[in-house]
Amino acid sequence: MTSAYEEAWRDKAACLTVDPEVFFPTAEWMAPKAREVCARCRVVEQCLTTAIVNDERHGIWAGMDRTERNAARRKRKANA
Repeated sequence: MTSAYEEAWRDKAACLTVDPEVFFPTAEWMAPKAREVCARCRVVEQCLTTAIVNDERHGIWAGMDRTERNAARRKRKANA
């Protein structure tokens, strides 16, 4: 179930009008297109938080792949 908070930030996401397949690349060379969209997004922090909270294991979220999100999760935990 999606919360009102998630719906509010998602309405401002740069990816809103981009084909979702872009964010689930089948090869690493395809990831830069998703990262470009995320780089210009004004709600990238909310996206990252959602991906971490929901333990998203696939795709590009907030311009990060799974390995990068795991590092961000560890960094947030260390700084908490």
